[in-house]
Amino acid sequence: MQLRSLDSWTAAIDKNSRGHVHAIFFDWAKAFAKVPHQQLLSKLQHHGIAGSALKLLKNFLVGRYQFVRFGGARSEPCVVTSGVVQGSVLGPLLFNVYVSDLPAVVKTNLVQYADDCTIFREVTSQDDVDELQEDLALIDIWCVNNGMQLNAKKCVAMDLSRARQPWLPQYMIGGAVLEYVSTQRLLDLQRPPLESSR
Repeated sequence: MQLRSLDSWTAAIDKNSRGHVHAIFFDWAKAFAKVPHQQLLSKLQHHGIAGSALKLLKNFLVGRYQFVRFGGARSEPCVVTSGVVQGSVLGPLLFNVYVSDLPAVVKTNLVQYADDCTIFREVTSQDDVDELQEDLALIDIWCVNNGMQLNAKKCVAMDLSRARQPWLPQYMIGGAVLEYVSTQRLLDLQRPPLESSR
C-alpha cells in the first residue's frame, strides 16, 4: 500500500511541478471492535464463503461473552455482537473482507490494508476538490450503513506539492473540518511521503 501510494503521488507531481495531490488519511474509531458479526457473515457469503468454512468462521465470531472484573466483583456476562479478535491471524483478514466494498463507493483512489485507509487524488481545479469532498461524504454514508465509525478528529489531510504556495481547501468528514499535516504514518511507518507544502 505504501509504495503504491508513494509512486502515484510522485508520478503526479513529477508530471506537473506546480501540481497538487491531496491525500486524506482515515482513523477508524475502534475499527476491529465495531464490525457487526451478522453483516460480516453476509459479506463472507457474498464473497462465496459457504458450507463448513462459513460455519467455522461463524463459530469463531458468534457466541462470545464478555464481563468486567474489578477487585472482587464481576459484572454479568453479556453477548458480544460485534468485533473481530484483535491480535488474531483472522482479525485483519476478516476486517479486510468487511471493508472490501468501500473502494466501489468512491471515484477517488483508495488504498487500504486492515484499518489503514487513505484516499487521494490529483487536484488541478475546484472541481477536483469538490469531487474529493463528495467522496468523503459517500464514505461517511458507507460507515453509517455498515456500522462503522471514523474518528473524524483524527482523520487528517495532506497537500503534497512542489509548488511554492500550498493549496489547503477545507475538507470535512462527519461534520468535522480536517486538519492538514506535513507527515503521516502509513502502515505504522512515519516519514514524510513527499515534500508536503505545509
